[in-house]
Amino acid sequence: MIFNNMEEARDWFLNYKSLDEESDNKIPFFWDDLGNHKWKFGDWILIQHIKSDEDDNKKRVISRPILAIFTNLKIWDQALVINFVQQQRAWMFSHKVTTNLEYGINMHICTLDDEIEAIQFWTDNIKVLGHWKNKPSIGEIKKALDKKI
Repeated sequence: MIFNNMEEARDWFLNYKSLDEESDNKIPFFWDDLGNHKWKFGDWILIQHIKSDEDDNKKRVISRPILAIFTNLKIWDQALVINFVQQQRAWMFSHKVTTNLEYGINMHICTLDDEIEAIQFWTDNIKVLGHWKNKPSIGEIKKALDKKI
């Protein structure tokens, strides 16, 4: 599959699904959980991104779980923002992104540099499934996945 840009590829890989209002209301706002204040650069996190549906702003959608390395929290124009780097997955190798539209150059996603990704908490939220100081084992990840929506 060839994507027009990395944003399109991210949305496809995150596979956003509809989130019912009852489940959305049960998820605490990220900043209200005091354990999240203790995250440090280099910690591993397992999260699900929750955002407004592009087709219907009144509805919310949730991503598949994201395993990432936490970099920092900061403020962007009155909104709290979390920055993280998502680990490249082996199955991304067969997918490409158009890197030069003029010449039609497509490159495999896994050959591109990792980018720092950001989620802002003005309208979005995250469901924290797990937090570790070191890279989690597959058993720890499986146990954390029991909390996913």
